[in-house]
Amino acid sequence: MDAGELRFCDCLAGQMRKKHLLGIEVDMNAAVEQSMADAKARRREQLFVNAGVPLKYQGYSLKGYVQAAAGDRGKVDAIEAIRTLHAKGFVSKGDQRYPGLFLYGNTGMGKTGALSPLFVTLLRAGKIGFWVQYHELLAQVRDFESGRVEERIQALQRAEVVMIDDFGDPSASRMATDYSREVMFRIIDYRANHYLTTLVTSNLDLAGVEAQFDGRMVRRLFAICMPVLVTGKPLQETAIEF
Repeated sequence: MDAGELRFCDCLAGQMRKKHLLGIEVDMNAAVEQSMADAKARRREQLFVNAGVPLKYQGYSLKGYVQAAAGDRGKVDAIEAIRTLHAKGFVSKGDQRYPGLFLYGNTGMGKTGALSPLFVTLLRAGKIGFWVQYHELLAQVRDFESGRVEERIQALQRAEVVMIDDFGDPSASRMATDYSREVMFRIIDYRANHYLTTLVTSNLDLAGVEAQFDGRMVRRLFAICMPVLVTGKPLQETAIEF
């Protein structure tokens, strides 16, 4: 009886068995190297998925951002601050040291594109981190059952590095509820108390942040995130990819 076509799994052993039966010579060293490379790629992909890194930002590099922003003095301070934070683990302004950054400015300045390479680099170095969109986080807080909300809050409090993208609401059309503001304060306050790396982007200027959030939130946020204004010419997103 015809048993049908033999099938082999996609794993290294399965493919080597297939080649052996077909009489194809197998380069063991090359096969092992390819298997290790594939495993590394899968781990990296899963790392990004677990951290919530948007696909389009996974391939950005600070080098690419610097090249795209060449000659644009409005982005020099942000670039230098990111480099310093990466090298030292903190940035300084006067006598104060910050474990994080708050990049703010108009839409299209490339704030997220500038910070994302630092976040990804820290993940690859073994840091536990999470990337969240501010408005998505507020939606999760409203929709999650109480137990799941608490788990999410604690994860964002304790992660070694957190990136909060598009912090605040420039149009003030979707103002956060008192409860969601309290949740955000709990996250920022915990991170400030434990000096944890926190990366934030916002289209709000500093006055806008103070208008939307109460004084204690503003104080805690800027206790760990050094504010850096990003100005200059708009950047095309495709210009800062690998």
